Amino acid sequence: MQNTIVHYEGTTSLEAVATKVKPCGARIKIGLDVHARLYVAVAQYDHLLPKGGAAFEA
Repeated sequence: MQNTIVHYEGTTSLEAVATKVKPCGARIKIGLDVHARLYVAVAQYDHLLPKGGAAFEA
């Protein structure tokens, strides 16, 4: 696998952009497992362990 980074003239470096991003507040990550008849959703709050999944029928 080959990774390529394209840097255009006049733009800031990747390090400069990364240092300007300051996340604030809580983060919620949602994971979805989608099948033909069943959906399963999992939520993770901040850096805690994910909560148990909730199943929904389509």
